[in-house]
Formats: sequence, structure tokens, C-alpha cells
Amino acid sequence: MFAGVITAYTLFFSRENLMDVNMLVYFLPIVSMIVTLVLIRKSVSFDEVPGFDRLSDLMATVGISFALALAIQKTNIWIFFGGSIVWLFILAAAIFLLLKWSAGRLFRSRNGNN
Repeated sequence: MFAGVITAYTLFFSRENLMDVNMLVYFLPIVSMIVTLVLIRKSVSFDEVPGFDRLSDLMATVGISFALALAIQKTNIWIFFGGSIVWLFILAAAIFLLLKWSAGRLFRSRNGNN
């Protein structure tokens, strides 16, 4: 997941040419994660893997947070905000925490257990 976030950050935020980077560092972890998930899926259902629902929720939350941070960056909201890029990252972290809290509240069970 971290390699996916770093690759997307490099592509969308820093606008670095991905043809100039080391392919093993940027793409091998992503490919190995996909291959591992495919191999696990062939032998066992993801519903039977303990904690996989939390991992998939984390991946979705990170993806949504990244998309929101990218949207904020692309709309040049910091011009109106008047802050630096550090404040943009703090805003993105706050959005992530808000999404995590709201998803926990939305998907918790009736008896109070998550």
C-alpha cells in the first residue's frame, strides 16, 4: 500500500517522470501485492482471512483520502487558504482521520462492537 501511495504521489504531486525512476523500487512491491492477493484468492476466500476486512477498509480509506488530497491540490485551494504545502498535508491527514472516524461510525454493528 505504501508503494502505491508513493508511486501515485510521485506521478500526480511531484510530476516526476516515472520512466526515469528505478522500476524495482516503484512497481515491484505493487505487482507483488497484486500477485499475492491473486494467489491467496485462489486457495481461500477473503472472508475467511482474519482481519482482511480491516485491511481492505484501510486501503479504501487511504485511496479516498489520496483522491481528496489530489483534488484539493489540483483545484489550487491553497491560494485561498494561504497556507504552505505542510498545511495541505495536515489538511489531508485531517480528512483521512475524519473519513476513518465516519466510516467506523457508519459501519459499526448495532450492539456497539466494531
